[in-house]
Amino acid sequence: MSPAAAQSGPQCFRANELYGYRPGVGGLVSVQTTGHRWFQMRLNIGCPDFSWIMQIGIRPMDSSWLCEGRPQELIAPNPAGVDRCYVSDIRPIAPTG
Repeated sequence: MSPAAAQSGPQCFRANELYGYRPGVGGLVSVQTTGHRWFQMRLNIGCPDFSWIMQIGIRPMDSSWLCEGRPQELIAPNPAGVDRCYVSDIRPIAPTG
């Protein structure tokens, strides 16, 4: 697939391709993926702290892909059981820093 064709559809990344993150306000988190690509995700109220999620890794419910414009549910194991974190939006953003 040509790079132009790849850019025309929704942008996605695999959950195991996260290399870093920056917390934002109002439940926003910016995540860095392969190729120095950045995405912003909006986490619903009640999600575990994203630093905890990054320590244990994130795992989407339906597949290993997180895609622009598609809501997701992340699973975050904790010592007392499993927390579920709903992501209402994922979108690509310009690289930061």
